[in-house]
Amino acid sequence: MFFVMENGGLYSEFVTLEAAVDMAEMVFGYVDPQGEATVSVKNAEGECVAVFTNRKIIGSFTKQAWGGRKGDDAIYVGTEEFDATDHVLLLDHAELVALVDGGERTDEVGLAHFDWRGPSETSVCESICDYFGVEELEQITAEALSFARARRSPKPPIEQTLTLSIKVDVSMIGDATLKDFVENLDYSVISNTPGVRVRMTELVDA
Repeated sequence: MFFVMENGGLYSEFVTLEAAVDMAEMVFGYVDPQGEATVSVKNAEGECVAVFTNRKIIGSFTKQAWGGRKGDDAIYVGTEEFDATDHVLLLDHAELVALVDGGERTDEVGLAHFDWRGPSETSVCESICDYFGVEELEQITAEALSFARARRSPKPPIEQTLTLSIKVDVSMIGDATLKDFVENLDYSVISNTPGVRVRMTELVDA
């Protein structure tokens, strides 16, 4: 037996998966495009096996900095939301259902979207559950993940190389030279744009 659920409420039930998916697609065709809706197909065990949705998987990334008397306290800096839909849908099924808010693997989802060098914490599990119309991540089957991928066609990160020029005004004392300055130059480039991370920098022109 398969059940068609609209925003968590039972809509109808079917003997075959094919009939349930057809009905779910038809129901989804009538949802208000201005709102958020999920029409899912669940099996007798309550697991999601197919999903139609116009939602996005929105994560919450909390930025922190080391502070306190001993410098080992994580001090709150700020929180930003980000669209994690493509990243999450490209995870392996085992990685997806193993996510726990505040856990290392979930934090990696946030760090894939933010160029942050300090401590941090990511929350995204509730939004994933809303996307698939389930109460727990364990109720998302590999079939449902594949179904969602096929409908959205998530895109992996695109790697690009950008060469920039930088103008530096320096003051030198004693025998220091510009050559010494360049050879010992300490610099960093950080992105403040969600979804853009700096992978590597290289000084190409002195």
